[in-house]
Amino acid sequence: MEIISKSYLSLYIKSKCFNDKNVTAHHGIIPTNVDLDLSKLDDKQRNIYTVISNFYISQFLPNLIKEETKATTKILETLDLSTISTKVLDYGFKNFLNEKLDEEQEDETSVLSSLYSGKYEFNFGANEIKEKETTPPKLHTEGTLLNDMSRISVYVEDKELQKILKERDRDKKGENGGIGTSATRSSIIKNLFLAGYVILQGKNIIPTELGIKYFEYLPEELKKADLTAKWWIIQEEIIQNQSEPTKLILNVLETISRIISKDYDKLDYTGNNEGKNIEEFGKCPLCGKKVFESKISYYCEGYKNDPKCNFTIWKENKVTNSKISEGQAKNLLVGKNITVKGEKYKLVNGYLKKEIEKLECPKCKQELKETSRTYNCNCGFIFWKNEAINFKNTKELLKGKSLNIYGLKNKEGKTYDANICLKKDFTGIKINNLLNKK
Repeated sequence: MEIISKSYLSLYIKSKCFNDKNVTAHHGIIPTNVDLDLSKLDDKQRNIYTVISNFYISQFLPNLIKEETKATTKILETLDLSTISTKVLDYGFKNFLNEKLDEEQEDETSVLSSLYSGKYEFNFGANEIKEKETTPPKLHTEGTLLNDMSRISVYVEDKELQKILKERDRDKKGENGGIGTSATRSSIIKNLFLAGYVILQGKNIIPTELGIKYFEYLPEELKKADLTAKWWIIQEEIIQNQSEPTKLILNVLETISRIISKDYDKLDYTGNNEGKNIEEFGKCPLCGKKVFESKISYYCEGYKNDPKCNFTIWKENKVTNSKISEGQAKNLLVGKNITVKGEKYKLVNGYLKKEIEKLECPKCKQELKETSRTYNCNCGFIFWKNEAINFKNTKELLKGKSLNIYGLKNKEGKTYDANICLKKDFTGIKINNLLNKK
């Protein structure tokens, strides 16, 4: 797979992507001006980069052109039947994406597309009545559930609340009376998995026995989207300085007080999250209970106790900016350190922390102080941080070693590779020689 050539592009084409009205809270991949040598990427990295690049570049390619033929047939005076045939005349940008038709939106072309515009006579042959049963709604995937949360207004029974939610999102693309943002919605779904209320079966999200029982025990007002919609609208009023924060606080407290004042039967549940025996992964360093593995984390079974234990190691970890492997998680649980990208991490009071390793000043041998941009010393020595030089390489350079460093930048922002070392007078980095590109 190759990146689309510039010769096919037209910068005069204005894509739907460039529309300020569609700006809302979202996740996005933003192109930068960094020069990238694709030869330094492995096959997997290069393929992913190429797919992302081509989908962005496709905004500046010709549109896909379709011809739609519609036939309307009058059966009775009060009954018209319509059918449509769609034929692709020019695949446009899709010629460059190796996917001429989307599987989910594949157009049906029939003999109708070969007819010219006009009126035609026909002979009615026969009719047949078929009896069929309606099918239940399809199970949610993570994608369809996120989409449903962006249009939560369809589940709001109060028509006035429903109207307000829809009106608020009128000019927001991808939003139709939703609650929250794409980021908060994703975290809600993650917490459902973590609590054991749902599991993944293939791509489908299905409720567990615990989830079903918990839902049955909930008061009716908590099962509906109306209450959440009402609180969300108050939050919007506060943002617009139309209401005081106390309005929301008192409303929430009044609702919670009313709910917890009632008597409820204790939830009788002795099963486990997935309705089958789950293998113990390790012991919780905080409370000593069992730790289990889920799709997204390693978590303590004490999350459902009172008081609950919130110990969790997230697989896609924001502390290390990398994925925590099974082996690394097991080492952390038994008190061992792990090394990620040359830096050491350990659990401190149940939280993953970077172990701060002391660096020695090469000039006066005192301990270096770290800021967001430098390692510096009272003697005047300064080592400027560089995104191309990781912590491990920094240690080696401070010890006087020469290293091959890739992805350095000059003042113009151009990247280059070089063999470098610390200058003998400790005033900066010396380039021994540039490395030839293969």
